[in-house]
This record gives sequence, C-alpha cells and structure tokens, in this order.
Amino acid sequence: MLVEPGADRLAALVDANRAHLSQFDGMVGGMSFGDARRELRRRMGFGDDPLIVTGHQPDFIHAGVWAKHVVAMRLAEAVGGRAVNLIVDHDAPKSFSFAAPQVEGAVVRRMHLRYADWASGAAMEGIPVATPQSVCTLRQELSGALGELYERSQMPLFLGEYETAKRCDDWVEQSVRGRRAVENAFGVRVEDRRVSRWWYGPLLCALLGDAERFAREYNQALASYRRANGIVGNQRPIPDLHWENRDCETALWAYRIGEPRQRLFVRRNGERVTLTAGDAQLLECSANEASRWEKLGPLLASIDGWRIRPRALTLTLWARLVLGDLFIHGIGGAKYDRITDMLIRGYFGVDAPAMACVSATLRLPLGCTKVTQADVRRAERDQRDVRFNPERHTREAAVPREFTTLTAQKRELIAESLRLQRDEPRNRRQRRQVFDEIRETNQAMLASAPEVAEQVAERLQRLSGALASRDAARDREYFFALHPRENFALLLDNLPGVTDPRQTSIVDTSKQ
Repeated sequence: MLVEPGADRLAALVDANRAHLSQFDGMVGGMSFGDARRELRRRMGFGDDPLIVTGHQPDFIHAGVWAKHVVAMRLAEAVGGRAVNLIVDHDAPKSFSFAAPQVEGAVVRRMHLRYADWASGAAMEGIPVATPQSVCTLRQELSGALGELYERSQMPLFLGEYETAKRCDDWVEQSVRGRRAVENAFGVRVEDRRVSRWWYGPLLCALLGDAERFAREYNQALASYRRANGIVGNQRPIPDLHWENRDCETALWAYRIGEPRQRLFVRRNGERVTLTAGDAQLLECSANEASRWEKLGPLLASIDGWRIRPRALTLTLWARLVLGDLFIHGIGGAKYDRITDMLIRGYFGVDAPAMACVSATLRLPLGCTKVTQADVRRAERDQRDVRFNPERHTREAAVPREFTTLTAQKRELIAESLRLQRDEPRNRRQRRQVFDEIRETNQAMLASAPEVAEQVAERLQRLSGALASRDAARDREYFFALHPRENFALLLDNLPGVTDPRQTSIVDTSKQ
C-alpha cells in the first residue's frame, strides 16, 4: 500500500488547502475563483463542505485504483466532507477489452474479454449499453475461465447490476452501476460525477480566450519537468502544445460521439476567435466573448454534435483548483501532476493546492510456481552454450559412445589450441584450422546426441511457460471485482483510517 502523505496528515492537508484557496483572489472568465468554485459546487449539488476528489476511467479498474475510493471516503468522514469520484468518460482506451485470468490446472494465462464494440480512438462517452446476450456471454466466459474462483469473486454481484441496462443511458453508467453494487456490499461509498456533464465552466476562457499564453506556460511546465527528470525530446511524458500557422493547439479534445478524438485548435484573427478540430470549424466568436464565461458558455452549448473535453493535465487542474479541496491521485497521476503544479504557478501566479497519492497491490489467490526471471535467463544462456559446449549439458541425457569419443577428441583439440596460443601465436592458419575442427566436433557431438540440445530447449520452454503463468497469476491489474470477499477484507483492514483533524497540525503545503 501507498498513502502519501501519511494518513495522519491528510485531514490537516485538507484544512491547509481550503485556507490556501480561500485567499486566492485570481480571476478566470470574468469571475473570481471563489465565485467559480461556489457556482460549480452549486450546480453539482455540493455546498461548502470539504470535497475529497479522485477519479478514473469508468472501465475495469484494479484494486489499487479502488483503494483511492476507500481512503477518499474515510478522509471525507474524518473532515465532515464528501468523497467525489470523477468518471473520466471522455478518455479513449487502447482497446475496449479487459484482462482476466484463465486457470487450467496449475497454468494461468491472461485472456482478454471485449466489453464493447466501439470505434478505435473514440471516447467512452456514449458507448451503447451491453445487451443481455453479451452480458450472458461475458458471464459464461468468466465463469469458465475462473473456475471455482468465479463464485467466490464479486463478479456475480457486479454483473447482476451491470445487466440491468434498461435503466442506463449508456455503457458508462452501466459500468458505474455495477461497480457501486460491489462497493455498497463493503460499505464503501463515493459520489460519482461524470466529467462530460460537469466540467464546462470559466476555466475554458483561459484555455480558449487566452490560448497562446496558456500554451506557452503549459510547454514551459513540461520543459521544466523534462529537465528535472532527464527526459530528452518534446513528446514525453506528453507532447508539447504547438502552433500551426495561425492555429494554437489547446489542452483540449474535441469529438463527436463514436468518432476518434481530435486536437482542438484556436485561431486568432484580430478580434475574432475560431475553434477548429481537423477540417471542422466548431465556433467563431469575438475575443471578448471568448474571455467571459457568461458569453462563451451559451456559445459552446450551441455547438451541434461536438463535445469539448479536457486533456489529462487540464482535468486535474480543474479538479484541484476549481472543484475540490484535496485531489487523490494514483502513482502515475501524482508523478505527472507535478507538471500541473508548475502550470498553475506559471499561468495563475499561485501555488498549487497540495495533492495526495494512494495505491495498493492486491493479488488474486492463484497458485503459481516459484520460477524467476533469473531461472529463465540461465536457461537462455544454456541454450546458447549447448552449441559450443554440448558436453556440459549431458546431465539429463544418456549419450552414446560416439558422443563420449568426440568429447575426448575435443579436449585434445582444445589443448592444441591453447598450445598454439602460447607457443605459436602468429600461426594464424593453424590456429584457425584447430578452431574450425572444434566447431565441427561440437556439431558432430550434437548430431550424435540430439536429445542434449532438445532437453535444453525443452527446459527453457518449460521455465518460460512457468514464468508467464506466474506473471499472469500475480498480475496486480485484474479488475477489482474478480477478487474474493476475503481479499476485500484484507485490503479494507489494512488501508489506514484517517486521524481526526483536531488531533493534527496544519502542514506546510509548499513542501508537498
């Protein structure tokens, strides 16, 4: 498990962030940040209670991601606030499938189960609900793959709610309902909010009406992160924003439901601002309209068919600066959100509110061998070595007399080679002849006893298979509902509670 800062400091961190944000008097989209925060919370059904925010894509999360929900809920209870999970439904996964272990005796393999037929590169938002037939197929495939573990898992509970598709608007909501059913069984509750439905607000004025300055600060934050981490180039960990002629790339996506996401550009021509994505023109307005949310909001709402959604850094910037009082990341997000820290400081002139990081590794109770990567590397070396030293690998093979005779001849040739190296180092012709004879003898030895090389190859294949099985059994990223009840109890018992804020001291957020 990882909880950083420690659980005994989280409540104080919430208080520190709230105090810090209350003093920020910056403006965005013609509104103060205080007003923007209050208006967003009002629309989302929240008051001024502390908001502990986390988030993830709505697909099949692993237990380490789910641990954030547990800590967020416990922290919200400790500070008298609410735990919010942002459903990142505008993300486009690499594939619309998830992994599950296929158990066949002592062998475990990963199988991949497709959960939606959807365009590659398209966002999850709007995926049609899974049909009863597809849910039935999924249930059969999982129960067949998991064997007795299926009934011990939480998948029957998940799928029982998941298949009630008639009450869902799309697959995203269907998946969230299944996840909530599992959470409710263990007393874990967070309030889900879909990013696609709530994130529109004054921050878009900075991203669209002041696109060039925002892009410069975005790229500068990326450059600082790369220097600090020794990263070469301008594509990692994410690409720079760039300009094409008069078009400035924004930290936003634009797409239509079921179509691949596209980068959103802003073209500034005098006092006119044009939004484009690929060959499509989404909106044209005045610079004044783009800089004030009371005017830009209705214009964006009038765009027919197109959705504008935040990229990763933009999303957490919004969640940390406009919505929440503490954002809880996983390890990857916490690492890269240092870039967001610098972006907030560079563009808005204020230190970013502190964030937290929570993760865990929970493995399915699948038996696995003790084979290691070192065992496989030794077998790989043996497979190479058997070509040059077949006599070293006869421990598992009964070799014929010819092999033994050739081994003796090889020893004599090696002795002659050593003598030539010592006494006649310039006699290259003779040394090459002896070398060729040694190589031919090796080939003759293997030809006389082919089972020697075969057994080495078989051992490598067996060990490689066992290592692959072990890795499949120990994969930490299987869907959290695949775990049996006792694993949930183990995780919940060991994830820390949160100290009462009255017993903690305020921490210095500048040191986080």
